[in-house]
Formats: sequence, C-alpha cells, structure tokens
Amino acid sequence: MWTSDHRYSVQHVQANAHASCTYITNSTSRGPGTDCCPCPGAAPAAVVGPAVAPPVDPPAPADPTTRQTLKEIAETIGQYNAGQHYRARTYRNMLLATAAGLFILYLVLSLVGWRDPNFLSLCASNAALKPPCPSGATPGAGDIFLLGFAGLVGGAVGALILLLSVNVSGGPFTLAIAQALLKLPAGATISLVGLFVLQHGTLGILMPQSGNALVAWAILFGVGQQAVTQTIDKRANAIMAGGSSATPAPVVANPSAHP
Repeated sequence: MWTSDHRYSVQHVQANAHASCTYITNSTSRGPGTDCCPCPGAAPAAVVGPAVAPPVDPPAPADPTTRQTLKEIAETIGQYNAGQHYRARTYRNMLLATAAGLFILYLVLSLVGWRDPNFLSLCASNAALKPPCPSGATPGAGDIFLLGFAGLVGGAVGALILLLSVNVSGGPFTLAIAQALLKLPAGATISLVGLFVLQHGTLGILMPQSGNALVAWAILFGVGQQAVTQTIDKRANAIMAGGSSATPAPVVANPSAHP
C-alpha cells in the first residue's frame, strides 16, 4: 500500500525527469519544440514536414501572330550576323592577300638587288657624302634586303601599337591580327620607296643621307607606314562595329497588328 510520502516522492521524480528532458531538448541544435524523446507527462510533438511549393501554372501558349513576329525577328538577327561575318571574312582575306603580296614584292626586290646592286641603288646622289652607299663607296648586294628588314622592324612597332589599342570583340572573327600582319611588309616596302626618293633628292625638303644614317631612316619610314594604313584600320574598325550601308533593317510582316 502506497503511503503519502511514497506518492510524493514518485511525483517529485516525474517532475524532475520532465524538466530534465525539456532542458536537454531545447539545448540541442534541433531547437525548442522538437523533442527527440517523449518526456514523462508531455504531449507528443507535432511532426512538421518539408515545405512544398504551390504548383505553378504553365505559361499560356503564344498566339500565331506573336509566334510569327518572333520568328521574323530571329531571322532578321540571323541575317544581320551572317552579313557582318561575311564582310569581316572578306575584308580579312583582302588584308592577308595584300600583306602576302607586299611581302613577296619585298623578297623579289631583295633578290633582284642581290643579283644586280645597281638596279635599285640606295646610294646618295651627292658624291660629297661619305660613305654615299649603305655598304660603303659602291652599292652592296644586300642593301635592299637589310634596309627593307629595318623598315619591317619599324612596321612591327606600328603593329605593336595597334595591338595594344585594339578592342577585341566577342564575335567569332577579328581583324586585328590581319591588320598587324599587313603593317610588317608595308613597313618594308614603304621604307624602300622612301629611301629611294630620299637618296635621289626627289623630296626637296630632305637632303640625301650618308650610308650610316640610312638604317635609322629605314626604321622611321617603317613606323611611318601608320599614316598609310590608318585608313585601313578605320575601315576595319567600322566593319567590326557593324557599320555598313548593307545592314538589313528589321521587317514586320503584319504592320497593322502592331501599333
């Protein structure tokens, strides 16, 4: 038979167990209200499931007029991109072909000058200059090749300046490499032409130079090719920017359906 003292001690133990379980549950990372075990005398905790997003209705299908308009817009954009890529490829091929032609011309002049140094003499017309020729008193076999190579170095300086200032686009084609390659043989060819005119006194404002100073003049003429190729650079930049009179304008098949 239970006594009052015994009943009191049982109730006291149950109260202490319930307080201990509640303290342990609230101290865990699961947070309060999520009992990991049923406490004596406590109601079972409610189970909360994961949040479920409400169903989203699919977008309404586009009407035939809207689909036709979107199709025409996509076709117009495709035609514009195809036209711009065609112009870029064509101009790039022209630049590479011109660069190859100028380089072949430089090699031919060098070969002819090697076989006949007097064919394209770069000696000064003023015999008082010492030495009058790049190689000494008489034209040398390698004068054209060496001075043309100095002009090519000057063209490389112009190509480096171009590559440092060019804006690379995100398209599949670029004209910067073709422009830079064109400046190399252009510098060699323009330097040979400029030295020939300079040494024969054709310019008037510039006097013929001695053979020792011709290398510096060849490099200067090679850098000066920038004045000639600047127009080509502007045209290339315009093509890459998309500026052309042949750019197709957007066409709307049904103007009355659009305000």
